[in-house]
Amino acid sequence: MIRLNEKSLFTALLFVFTAVLMWNTIGMRSDVVLVPRIVGTILLVFSGVQLLIDLFPAIASRLSFLSKSSDGSSTIGGEGVVEEETETKEERRSRFLFIVWMVLFVALTYYIGMIYAIVVSLFIYLKWISKQSWRLSILYSLITALIVYLSFVVGLDVYYFM
Repeated sequence: MIRLNEKSLFTALLFVFTAVLMWNTIGMRSDVVLVPRIVGTILLVFSGVQLLIDLFPAIASRLSFLSKSSDGSSTIGGEGVVEEETETKEERRSRFLFIVWMVLFVALTYYIGMIYAIVVSLFIYLKWISKQSWRLSILYSLITALIVYLSFVVGLDVYYFM
């Protein structure tokens, strides 16, 4: 039996996205493509395994070491049937806020640059999503951006982040 839910659809989209990115690296120079292929291959393997586990509950029950939710206590009604955990309203809200924050980070990176996007989005995350103090939020945001700047721009002469 195939189980389609938001988790399996997200995993399928991640798998397809990674496969398309890997396909686009075919014509690139070997010195440029090494890191994207390493990361892409690892992501392709892990998302492929996760996709199989999400789509086919019987695989999750047979490979219980890969999924924490398919142990004997949560399997009800025979082989391959895994009870779905119900999500509270607060968990749903927190997940939605995190997704909105990720989209905001990508948009800020596109419009204002990586360094400034790190400062703004990390501050927003720490202050309003994680509910940290003002001082900690400002300090961590600035230190993280400074480390990225010093590592890439000053240390490696990579100006992509500006």
